[in-house]
Amino acid sequence: MKTAFDNALNELQGTADIVISGVRAKLNADGEVNGWNSTSFETAGHWMQANDVHRFAGSREEAAAWLQKAMKDTWTPAAKAWINKVLSI
Repeated sequence: MKTAFDNALNELQGTADIVISGVRAKLNADGEVNGWNSTSFETAGHWMQANDVHRFAGSREEAAAWLQKAMKDTWTPAAKAWINKVLSI
């Protein structure tokens, strides 16, 4: 069932339904770091509310135009190409 769980997490992250909200190191009885880190997830809506991030009210096209303008002079060409590919914009 681990594969199904991992696939579901990846799908939910890919659609931005959930986000990683934190990572915590596992500790042994002596308080020393031991083992794999644990990742915490929460819904994107809950994370946005907790961090005072408001939903964009415009269309996808308007959001893409805003992003293009925002990254124009600050992002590297490689970073712009990557985000354009990932977001299909």
